[in-house]
Amino acid sequence: MMMLAGYETTFTALSWFLFFASENPRVQHKMKEELREHNLLMTDDLKCVPSLTSDNLASLTYCECVTKEVLRLAPVAGLTTRMAMRDTVVDNVKVHRGQTVFVALHNINIDARYWHHGDSKQFMSERFLAEDKDHHHLAMIPFS
Repeated sequence: MMMLAGYETTFTALSWFLFFASENPRVQHKMKEELREHNLLMTDDLKCVPSLTSDNLASLTYCECVTKEVLRLAPVAGLTTRMAMRDTVVDNVKVHRGQTVFVALHNINIDARYWHHGDSKQFMSERFLAEDKDHHHLAMIPFS
């Protein structure tokens, strides 16, 4: 079961990555330019097939922003659960200690209260280069 879950989440994330990239030619161009700058593009004749290492992966700032934006708009898990550690009130709803609370990850990830660079519901990878790069740590939960 763990193998299937790991495979499914990776496949889902990659599918969304390809979808958003295909919908944004400008993003494709910028990623390609970044890869070219770091000599990570394969040549047309396949004589040069670069290896992606942890060092050169860390240098791909824009590609990382695209990945974060994909996971922000299309989190692999749609929701998660948390257990209340104490009695509290959330939006005028009483939550008792020990109660299970469902958290809709997509709703958190697009909440305009936490995202200030452009429309929080639109794909905009540059938000992670701008004022939203230091977003609240719980404003984006791509997994559970």
